[in-house]
Order: sequence, then structure tokens, then C-alpha cells
Amino acid sequence: MNALKLLEDQHAEIETRLLKLEKEALPSVQRQRLLQLASALHVHSTIEQKLFYPAAKARSTEEVIFVLIESHRALNAMAAELLGLSASSERYQDKLTALRTEFEDHVKEERGDLFSQVRKLLEKARLETLGSEMGAMMDHLTEDTVSA
Repeated sequence: MNALKLLEDQHAEIETRLLKLEKEALPSVQRQRLLQLASALHVHSTIEQKLFYPAAKARSTEEVIFVLIESHRALNAMAAELLGLSASSERYQDKLTALRTEFEDHVKEERGDLFSQVRKLLEKARLETLGSEMGAMMDHLTEDTVSA
């Protein structure tokens, strides 16, 4: 699978998890959905930072990669903070809204600035190989999360 397609699929999965979480009324189900969302964010940031960003690193992409790594830190921190809050608290809803905004900004930055640069930097064959490597790491990380 092409690395960019894999990342777009992850973006769509995280977006779906966010929507389901935002619409859920039952606290026990909200908690489960939040755990799934936090796991998906962790997997996404890990494969990007360990495989995709190093492959995409060039003088023209350094700045946007730095911004995106900071975005990962913020997203993972917000998810962790949400896990420590009651779903009925005002702060919970504010944090969930902030997480959504940060995620939307992250996706916009990747799609707009980084992905267009990567299409110029990496050949199609390299994107396919990279996608396979990322998929294997994603499977491994998902297995670790499920068995933990």
C-alpha cells in the first residue's frame, strides 16, 4: 500500500473514532471509545515519526515535519488528559474540542504542505515500500495494544 494512502486511511479512522466519541452519551462506552482513539493516535504518531518523517525528511520538509511532531505531542497529551477526566466535567468537553481542532490542523498541514512535497521527493515504488513497512509496524503496534 502507498504510504500516503495508508496515512489518509488512518486520518479517516481517527476522524470516525472522534465522531463516535463525540456522539456517545453512555460514560462507559465513551471511555472505551476514548481508549480506542488514544490508541489510534499513538499508532499514527509512532509510524509517522519512526518511518514516514525520516523518509520524507529534506530541506524543504524540515519545518513542517517539526510542526507535525509537535502536533503529535499535543494530540497524545490531550488524549491522556481526557483519560484522566470524567466525561461529565466541563473540562472534558473543552479538551475534546481542542483535540478535534488540533487533529484537523494536523491533517490539513500534512495534506497541504507535507504530502505534496513527499510526492515530489519520493518515487512511487518508494512510497509503496514505505507503506508496507508502515503497515507492518502498525500491525505490530496494534497487536501490542490489544494484548496489553
